[in-house]
Amino acid sequence: MLKAENLRFLGTLGVDGGLFTIMDPLTVEQSTRHMTYVAEHMPHELLDHDFGYATVAPTPQGDGLFEVFSVLDDDGCYVGAYIDFTKQFADADIDDMFPVSASDSVTA
Repeated sequence: MLKAENLRFLGTLGVDGGLFTIMDPLTVEQSTRHMTYVAEHMPHELLDHDFGYATVAPTPQGDGLFEVFSVLDDDGCYVGAYIDFTKQFADADIDDMFPVSASDSVTA
């Protein structure tokens, strides 16, 4: 179970099309070309297709703005990311959840 004290606000994910993508920013051009090809020629395979360096998934309720958090363990080490599609943490005071920055010492 996620606890608010183990979350650090990263930003907001904007979705317009009911799908979101997670990808390595260094392979954005290659992954985007690949996803565009699949979307145009094999749209029925979009969610099941292996993009290698990217993941495509639908959002539960389609379009919207969703808060994204890093997830830390009890020792403060980075263990994952969480997209709050259900607004479970909508009441969280994100001003107190300082964003994780490059200067923070988190371990992958």
